[in-house]
Amino acid sequence: MPIGRTFALVSLALFFVLLAGLPLLAAAIPSQALALFDSFFRSGSLVFGGGHVVLPLLQAEVVPPAG
Repeated sequence: MPIGRTFALVSLALFFVLLAGLPLLAAAIPSQALALFDSFFRSGSLVFGGGHVVLPLLQAEVVPPAG
């Protein structure tokens, strides 16, 4: 399925805007849902591999430390 160059560039720009903007937005707005979306977006977009790679990152972001 071919896509246009404009759509590809807009998608790439949106990816980088979300990658840089979500942590800033999550810090500015105290929303648990926004912080969770930010954690999942960063983990999913920056990791290559399966669940054995992503799960420790998500655990560090989502699960509170014991003790």
